Amino acid sequence: SPRRVGRPVLIEPSDLEPFEPIFDAVPFVFLRVGWAERFGRADFYNAFPSLTPETADWLADFPKLRILGPETPALVAFPTDDSDVANVSP
Repeated sequence: SPRRVGRPVLIEPSDLEPFEPIFDAVPFVFLRVGWAERFGRADFYNAFPSLTPETADWLADFPKLRILGPETPALVAFPTDDSDVANVSP
């Protein structure tokens, strides 16, 4: 499960390693983290679980995986210049 580091929750490669066989086998993954339960609440768009740049790089190493669908509003809650995880490619 993702660990909380202030805000937001950061999803590290170690959080997703148990699912490595799935990432190896499919072209599309829907990343479910339980955040949809907050839909309709004011905090749905704030500090949601986010991929770290390291996690995005780790996912880019799976040759069959082409699309990652987040359950959250975006892949990163508070983007910075060094957290452009939406444009990572192998």
